[in-house]
Amino acid sequence: MRSVWIIGIVVLAGLVAAPAALAGWFWNSAWEVGGQEVHLCWSVDDGSGPDAYRANVELAYPKGVDVDLEDKDSKVEQVHKVASKKLSVVGGAAQIRATFRVDPVKGTGSEGTVSAWVTQGSSCGTPAIGGPVTGSVREKLVVNASVTNIEIDDEEEDDD
Repeated sequence: MRSVWIIGIVVLAGLVAAPAALAGWFWNSAWEVGGQEVHLCWSVDDGSGPDAYRANVELAYPKGVDVDLEDKDSKVEQVHKVASKKLSVVGGAAQIRATFRVDPVKGTGSEGTVSAWVTQGSSCGTPAIGGPVTGSVREKLVVNASVTNIEIDDEEEDDD
């Protein structure tokens, strides 16, 4: 029984630490989705450092769910949100889709590997609810996730 607990702890630690360890740094935008804190996180592993890249990030969410941008670094990220009829809420969980495109700043950066993930909780270090997804610089990466324990505005849903 003790070995099962140890294995579980090791796996959980890997889920928490793996995305941030990929490059040693990460950027993220913080959102409130249906009353829950969500982070859209990304990093590049080439060693040029965090100031060598910029990202365009889009958060798609189900129509009728209240979504607000809480925090972002305006010099590093452009973020957008879009309500989607293709995403839904099932059993108190909202489907979301985060789309990332990371580009090098002119004269810096290289063709490193981009990692993108989504967390629900206080930071990018909390366990991922979506991803990590990896790809190349200048490539569109899509991370699907499900945000649990959301609040739904019934009045907005009735307007559909």
